[in-house]
Amino acid sequence: MSQLYEYQNTKYDDANTMYGIYWVGQTFTVGGTAHTVTSVKIKACRYGNPGTLTLSIRATSGSLPTDGDLTSGTINANTFTTDTAGAWYEITVTLYLLSASIMYAIVCRCPSGNGTNYSQWRLGTGAGTYPNGASVSSSNSGSSWAVGSPAGDRTFEVWGNLPVTIPTVTTQAADGIGLD
Repeated sequence: MSQLYEYQNTKYDDANTMYGIYWVGQTFTVGGTAHTVTSVKIKACRYGNPGTLTLSIRATSGSLPTDGDLTSGTINANTFTTDTAGAWYEITVTLYLLSASIMYAIVCRCPSGNGTNYSQWRLGTGAGTYPNGASVSSSNSGSSWAVGSPAGDRTFEVWGNLPVTIPTVTTQAADGIGLD
């Protein structure tokens, strides 16, 4: 059973829109223990029919997402609530091991959406939301990123498990066993 690791799930007084080339994200830092990620929860809503939302985890450089997806999952954003307060949605991702004390980014996008069919990811503005990351946004499909405006942190929960270590089996030769 998965357990909750990194999160910001208490403050959500604003939101940012995602559709087409407009992507949004949240950086987060893994605690002192490596763990897998099995799913991520976000608080979101929709306007119209934004289509499929893709959520991924990416590496970071200088507190901004880089390169391609390390893992990802999708959800039908057409099923999201239309209540602007949003609701929590869980997106299952392909199992991936997150390293201890490393910053990663959660990246969300609705590439088939447009200016009237989009999703919004809730965020908490101001200080005191999540001290180990920041909201980020891209207006060119993730080619470049900027720290989000307004300043704050998006709602998120990273769920996973401690990595499983498989014990090493050793064999020992048996001396003196008569096989006559």
